Amino acid sequence: MTWKAVAALLAAVALATGCALPGSSAPAKLSAAVLLPGEHCADLLAAALTSPNAPVAGAFDCQTPTLQLAAAGSGVTGDAGIAKFAQGLGFTSAVDIGGASGEFLFQISGPSMPTEVLIVWMDADGLVSDFQRVIHP
Repeated sequence: MTWKAVAALLAAVALATGCALPGSSAPAKLSAAVLLPGEHCADLLAAALTSPNAPVAGAFDCQTPTLQLAAAGSGVTGDAGIAKFAQGLGFTSAVDIGGASGEFLFQISGPSMPTEVLIVWMDADGLVSDFQRVIHP
């Protein structure tokens, strides 16, 4: 998928979910009582991947057992392991830019990192089943 196609997808999702595009004023974040299924876990993972200096409580438990097993193969076995993994990524900020039930998008950035998009996929139980960074080619 080309960067232009990704940008078009993000714009479509932003419009469909009522989120603002960069440079416009964003609507207030919904309260926890009206979050979409899985949104809490997606938020925790995005925060954990951009918090290299402090573990985010609950982020590891918000992953499916399959994803936890895959992470354990890389030495990530808990919230502290995600923080250590995040140190190698270099991202320090995550902004929720929209999503729908089953898929959430975040703009991630860091002091010496280009802005990227983090896509977080959820399973039927609202746990993170996979995630991927979209990097500008």
